[in-house]
Amino acid sequence: MIKVKLILKYESSWFPRAVFNTCLREIVAERKVGVSARVFKNRLLIVFRGSKPSKVAERIRSVLGLVNMVEQAIKLVDKT
Repeated sequence: MIKVKLILKYESSWFPRAVFNTCLREIVAERKVGVSARVFKNRLLIVFRGSKPSKVAERIRSVLGLVNMVEQAIKLVDKT
């Protein structure tokens, strides 16, 4: 079993909650996917689990892509 923990730390406390609500809530709801996430103050904890390294890497890539898109969208909204 492969287990990868990823902790993303943000300056503001609302940012990780916004990222979780926009892109991670649906992924975490499906138990088969092997991804769980939690928000602690200004940190977002994402845990990936799987038996095959390629599957875990694919999940990490897809989740980080979603997180990156949401972060960029929030930053664009904040600038305007």
